Amino acid sequence: MSTDLVKNQIEEFLRTAKPEVMCIRGNWGTGKTYNWQTAIKSLRDDPEAVKLNQYAYVSLFGVSSVNQIKAAILQNTVTRDMIGDLITSESIKSTLQKGERGFKAGLMKLLPIGGERIFDAVVSALSLLSNKQIICFDDLERKAAGLSAGDVLGFMSYLKEQRECKVVLLLNDEALKGEDKDQFTSYLEKVVDINLRFSPSAWESAKIALDGVEGGEDLKALVGERAIKLGIDNVRVIRKIFRLVALIAPLLKAYKPGVLKSVVNSIVLFGWCHYQPELAPAIEFVRKRGAYETIADSNQKAPNPVEADWVKKLHDYGYGYTDDFDLVLMQGVADGYFKQESVDAHAAKLHQREEASEARRELDAAWDKYHYSFRDTQDEVLDGLYSCFMKNVKFYNLGTVIGLVDLFRELGDARSEEMFERFAEIHKDIPDIFDVSSMYRFGQEIPDDLKERVAELHKGAKPKWSVDQLFLELERNGFHSEIGDRLAEVPVDEYVRVLTTYEGEELMSIRRGLTADLNVTNPGRASVKVMERAAEALSIIGKENPFNARRTRMWKLIQWVDTIKTGAIRIDGQEGIEAAASAQSEHAQITQPNSA
Repeated sequence: MSTDLVKNQIEEFLRTAKPEVMCIRGNWGTGKTYNWQTAIKSLRDDPEAVKLNQYAYVSLFGVSSVNQIKAAILQNTVTRDMIGDLITSESIKSTLQKGERGFKAGLMKLLPIGGERIFDAVVSALSLLSNKQIICFDDLERKAAGLSAGDVLGFMSYLKEQRECKVVLLLNDEALKGEDKDQFTSYLEKVVDINLRFSPSAWESAKIALDGVEGGEDLKALVGERAIKLGIDNVRVIRKIFRLVALIAPLLKAYKPGVLKSVVNSIVLFGWCHYQPELAPAIEFVRKRGAYETIADSNQKAPNPVEADWVKKLHDYGYGYTDDFDLVLMQGVADGYFKQESVDAHAAKLHQREEASEARRELDAAWDKYHYSFRDTQDEVLDGLYSCFMKNVKFYNLGTVIGLVDLFRELGDARSEEMFERFAEIHKDIPDIFDVSSMYRFGQEIPDDLKERVAELHKGAKPKWSVDQLFLELERNGFHSEIGDRLAEVPVDEYVRVLTTYEGEELMSIRRGLTADLNVTNPGRASVKVMERAAEALSIIGKENPFNARRTRMWKLIQWVDTIKTGAIRIDGQEGIEAAASAQSEHAQITQPNSA
């Protein structure tokens, strides 16, 4: 039942003096108590809306006897005009002045003195005066072992039948176990007049959780939207997650707004996993998102329906894979705080990606004025495109500038040449930025007069990569490039150094590059040699200890080499055969000294 429907039932319940028992059940943290207290407090000033004049809220957390319940009712009873206010000595004094004075006040003075017998006798005597009032019991599932659910429901029946009270019970009935659960189920229909299941939507829970919480509205909107997307309906969990987001937000002020948005996306997910592990995917499952496995590995795995559901959930949520920054955020969620230096170490990279995304969006918006409007003039459209391109030129590729050059030339605007030269200057040292193969693949042509210029730039843009850069760029450029050829000549000890130096997202990229051709039927010479040397390096690393041996075999390169030796994998084509033979020979030569 939604928040509004439950609120309507509460209003109907309070509108009469008729003795009744209302039960509001719901999962932990969904806002049952908040919803009840907000509703009754909003109605307390209207005598027609709240008929009875006295009210007590009693938490059963840790309570072990009915006499303790009676004492709690006495100590927490206030007049209708103070419903929802903090209980203080002054409020109790005010209640006594307005209610029974002499006898009740005198007996209450005896509560703190005397032994257990006197206490019980006084409480029993005073409880006779608790009549015709509203009493709310909360946390039945958290009572002490000495008090049974049957005792509580029996006392509620007494309050209704003998003391003419209106009684409300708030609880998470699913948390009741064993005999308490059996008693609750048995007594429920006999004692309770109105039985409600409180199950607010994720939207309602987010609203309850974030209303009145200190913090920026934009931040609340971000957290609320992400919590709703995951279907989080626990008010307390959402508040805990918001606290974490509020902690990290000041640490991200120096970065693009998109960085904060990306961080919130991760923290809401990690917070859900941390605070509600019984409902969310395991944090280890999320941590491993993006871990490497070949297509063959994936096909060999037995289908896991639960994990398949979580994969879809994460995909729909917009969570792709876990990178190094995510690991820092996971740790921050577990610790309850974040360190500026840890955030800065990773946020800069995300900031750069956000800058590139923002540049693409700006250019798309400028193009929209050309494609989807008849209002803007030619000068206005071209000025917008030119301004956007020149401001963000470092984020655009060759296809982008050629498309703009074509348009500006066709319309007789000489700024086309200025744009191309600016692009050439900014990107002159970036590898493969002038590689035209991707443009041709998508059917885009280069003007004839620029083909020679682009070819010259492409030739001059090949950088002198360091060994580390070769490994880091392999995934993006592939084996069929100069990078693959050069890596095939790098000594095995350098492979070992690189593989043991890098970790996290960078090692992920290196692994993807080295294993990219594992399932290729006819890998080229460079590919075979690189995988052979990587396998030898992994073998060396694996000899350090059994744990590393287990880790290295997960890459599948060592097994791939073994299958080549046994002939289980055949390398087609003369070039491939020669490459395999050469690789095996080098393998033998390199293994000998390192095994000594």
